[in-house]
Amino acid sequence: MKIWWFFCSFLIAGCASSPGPGEGLQPVILEKMRPHVPDFFNLNQFAQILSNQGTGHASLYVNQALSMAPRNACLHLINGFLYEEMTRQGDCTKKPLAAVAYRTAYNIDPSFWLSCYLYGLHQLREKAYPEAQEYLSSAFILMPQNPDILYALTYASYFAQDLSVALSAVSKLVTLAPERTDIQKAAAIIFAATGLFSQAEEWLKKYQKSVGVSSYESCRLQQRVQEWKATHQNAKRSYSKDWQKSVKLPEKEDPSIIIDCYIIGCMEDASSLKGNNFLNLLSLSNTSLSTSWNRTLDRKKAYKPVLGSWEKQLDFDGEVSMGSAFYSMNIANSKGRSVEFCYCPTVNTVLKKTVTFEDLHQYTGAVAGSTGGGISDIPAGTSISVTPLSLTASGEVIMEVMLQHSAFFNPPTLTTGISQQVLGTSDGKIVSTIKAVIGQTTVLAGYTENSKTYQKEEVPFLGSIPLVQYFFAQQTSEDLKTNLLYLITPRLAGKQKKEKSLVQRSRVHSKLKKCGFMSLGEKTNLFYILQFLDNTPFYADFRSGDLIELNQGFFCSPISDKFSQLAGFLYY
Repeated sequence: MKIWWFFCSFLIAGCASSPGPGEGLQPVILEKMRPHVPDFFNLNQFAQILSNQGTGHASLYVNQALSMAPRNACLHLINGFLYEEMTRQGDCTKKPLAAVAYRTAYNIDPSFWLSCYLYGLHQLREKAYPEAQEYLSSAFILMPQNPDILYALTYASYFAQDLSVALSAVSKLVTLAPERTDIQKAAAIIFAATGLFSQAEEWLKKYQKSVGVSSYESCRLQQRVQEWKATHQNAKRSYSKDWQKSVKLPEKEDPSIIIDCYIIGCMEDASSLKGNNFLNLLSLSNTSLSTSWNRTLDRKKAYKPVLGSWEKQLDFDGEVSMGSAFYSMNIANSKGRSVEFCYCPTVNTVLKKTVTFEDLHQYTGAVAGSTGGGISDIPAGTSISVTPLSLTASGEVIMEVMLQHSAFFNPPTLTTGISQQVLGTSDGKIVSTIKAVIGQTTVLAGYTENSKTYQKEEVPFLGSIPLVQYFFAQQTSEDLKTNLLYLITPRLAGKQKKEKSLVQRSRVHSKLKKCGFMSLGEKTNLFYILQFLDNTPFYADFRSGDLIELNQGFFCSPISDKFSQLAGFLYY
């Protein structure tokens, strides 16, 4: 919280009468600034440049410091303040730069409430009321007791046609600063707009007492309160049963809703192999042994028996065939496989009407056998069925959703028969009734699986010897990861601006409800009547100029008055 002493020291310098841009930065004040700026940023030199050369050269000096310390939120906020002053002096090219400076300070430190407030005021000047409401609500959460922030939130909510937030804000505002005339006027207008006429009359009298009963502003406010009463009475007559019998209300067309569906999945399979057990892979063929016995007796021809001779020959033949061994040298191997898919079908429908979308791929294979054949069909693809049930004023749509998806993990090979393939598919289905905000992506369901398989076998003793173990041991591992995610995004067809406004309003309501500022059911019945009147020219003219424009007073005031006003936003 010490960071705000820096701005207190810097901004309080404008309290002197008719000071220059840099006058009033005393040495004591400069010492309070030092902890919140970079060490190389010379505060004395900055004060001299601001006093002698003006805001342009001071901004150049701050930008040079930002080039070396771009993550310093204080410097961005000071730079934005200087850009605002240059815009007030007539340089309109610096107006968007001030918005960038405030937005950058907010992105660096979201707890920097002053940047939220100043950027919200910038959006008010641009008449971007939903955007201003979003940032001012963040500033209010950080500084809930500051009446200026709360009045700015009331102003933005009223012109953003968000009466629920405007009523809650002004109800708290009158307890913080009931003596301020701008708050008294806002209370009278908003209480009258929401049908609380007794409270509106009470604050009308207080406003008349403050500015005078016969003043123009007092008479104008009294006229506006009476006009709001007439609006309520006309609305009640318009919606009475007798009026409905005589006049047929125009039928309101159901909005067209575009629904984007996202199905995202991936499968990763990694496996590794170490070693090959020799005994598991050894194969021997049959050993054959063949023998033969051959005996021959040969007698040579002799003319005389005495002179003849006998010869005997014995032959022995044998054949032995040894076995053969086969061993795979694949002793180390690793492989991986990854399958990713993303399907983004889009369907268009209206309230309470079901839309169905199918996109299927079918693999058909024939199998022949000895007794006949058969045909197998394996479908894979996406099937969607959505029924929007209701759409609230805050942009929340309730839907019945059915999403079904299947995909091949290993795509089939068309040249190979189905009987020779193993086809793996990933199948998922979700049936649910959900509430989603227009323009925001909602997660319907998700699935994740992580399975690991490990196996090891070895020959005792030999499987533990280094290097030798690659031939007498085997280790295998497999890691399978599967992820699947279903998302959905509803959008309004042809109404991007209204869709963005509904999303911002929903975020504002959510933030304020979490901090206890608003509660469910706080909207009055007139809120829904006003939704019907939003598009009428009478209604648009009726609301313009109801509240005092706080941003013009801040923007057009001299720099000395700005210092004094901003000094009120600091912790003490």
